[in-house]
Amino acid sequence: MIGLVSFLIYAGIRPSMKIVSYIIVIEVVFFLTTSIYLLAKNYSSLTPAPFTAAPVGNNPLILATMMVYAIGTFVGIGGSIPIAEETRDPKRNVPRAILATVAILGITIIVSSYAQVIVWGAANMGTFGTTVVYPVMQIYRHDFGFLSIVFYGLLLIIVSNSFFTATVSLGTNATRVLFSLSRENVLPPALSKTRAKNGTPTVAIAVVGSISAVIVLATGFVFMYFYPGNLDQALLYGSVFLLILESPIMYLVHILTNTSLFVYMRKNRLKISYIKHLVIPSISTITLLFAIVVAVYLNLEAPYIYGVYGSLVWIAVICVALVVTFVKYKHKLEAIGEFSL
Repeated sequence: MIGLVSFLIYAGIRPSMKIVSYIIVIEVVFFLTTSIYLLAKNYSSLTPAPFTAAPVGNNPLILATMMVYAIGTFVGIGGSIPIAEETRDPKRNVPRAILATVAILGITIIVSSYAQVIVWGAANMGTFGTTVVYPVMQIYRHDFGFLSIVFYGLLLIIVSNSFFTATVSLGTNATRVLFSLSRENVLPPALSKTRAKNGTPTVAIAVVGSISAVIVLATGFVFMYFYPGNLDQALLYGSVFLLILESPIMYLVHILTNTSLFVYMRKNRLKISYIKHLVIPSISTITLLFAIVVAVYLNLEAPYIYGVYGSLVWIAVICVALVVTFVKYKHKLEAIGEFSL
């Protein structure tokens, strides 16, 4: 999978993003049409309860903890920013891409989630994911009549494709970030080496692919050691560990972005809207900090808590690295952002 993803990134933005776009359209259509069918079939059970905290006993702590999972759904929204240089009229198209992604993704997730809760039963959410490991798969396996087996098979294919397309998008972004930092002499110059045919950063692609392979394989082997003789459980928990490990780090990225926005505007004496540049980002920051604190406070059961604590350790490592960089290589940090379109 990593080899195939790396090859698509190496092939260039246009072919890789075309494939991703086609697959995403298929996924959105599939989930919207099947969800509308489920809602129509269970119209007598429609209730506004899923839009409240009632199904989880009106407990805000549970909602905050679930953000650890939910944030992973939205990590790609800013994906159009690192590839702005390879986008036609980026100042116009990048903001449009972000807004379109929020709208399309938001509508699809809300409609799909609502349909799944209605089918399962808003009052039965305490059993969602406990009596059955994959409740959504059970819904698609049994709630479409004689076509259930067809929709179940399509669901498996589409979910697998979702991981694939997400990896292509995030991998593309990661390679472009490394390329940009290398071009500005923050990272070794070799990382800015590009392919003559289409300008893709070949060395950065190899580095990202290699690091990904090491992390994924190491995680898999560690969890196989913790859960000997149960391969499915080991791989499931390993995957969840990596997902949760990522979330608080993404929180940190968004918190820093929220803070730096106002600082940047003020430092460069740009026109500031306190609502847009200070109040709204601050609300986002407080929400994200609350989610991190609650995730640790609730002390999730193993192996889920491993990801939370692992991310906190990793954030500490990042902070130490940042301090060292500020002390020894401050001149390189000051060069970040000097290159402009």
